[in-house]
Amino acid sequence: MQEVGDSKIWRALVGMVEEGTLRRVLGSEEEVCVGGEVVRVWRVESASSAGQDRDDEILQKFSLPHGPQSMGVGKVGASDHGQTLNPPPIDLKRTFPHNAIGQERTLAAQDRSWYVNHRVNTHLAAHPYPPPVDCIKTIDPGSRELLGELELCFIHALILSNFSCTEAYVRTLALCLTCEERISTNPEFYDRLIEVLIMQLGQELDCFAPG
Repeated sequence: MQEVGDSKIWRALVGMVEEGTLRRVLGSEEEVCVGGEVVRVWRVESASSAGQDRDDEILQKFSLPHGPQSMGVGKVGASDHGQTLNPPPIDLKRTFPHNAIGQERTLAAQDRSWYVNHRVNTHLAAHPYPPPVDCIKTIDPGSRELLGELELCFIHALILSNFSCTEAYVRTLALCLTCEERISTNPEFYDRLIEVLIMQLGQELDCFAPG
């Protein structure tokens, strides 16, 4: 395993992460004084989670005779779970347009290119932050943000074993790797994705192993 603390390794692992990525996934930054200088920091911990990954949110979906309290789950506040995260909201079971029917749904479930393009163009393309200096210019802003989300979730899964970020990483990667049409229409994105994965594979991946 390469040493993540090495500055070159670190820059390679988070090269596509921008301020917009941090604010969208981790929330607002804080200003702290370090060595007499004011710097911006984003805080996250192992217990930080997305709303859909919390026990009380999951139990709300079931019809329990006396509500969540009947299983020992009280009304839990955000402080009990740690910081609330907003990882990529990806639903791999609904990768087709809302008005799609029949064969169109089947094809969109087999090739998720439409869903990736919709997410990239609708949710990720508009952000006010300039791209990293060393970024590949041929990759569109939305695709850079998607890669940034993948890198950010990987880092927090690797270092903190954060459950929500691990789940988001797996979903994002599964989405990107099931897009046959997009591979041919956006090869630059997949060239960069392969580079990102090669870099990540040089790190310890126990956090993604079952059991």
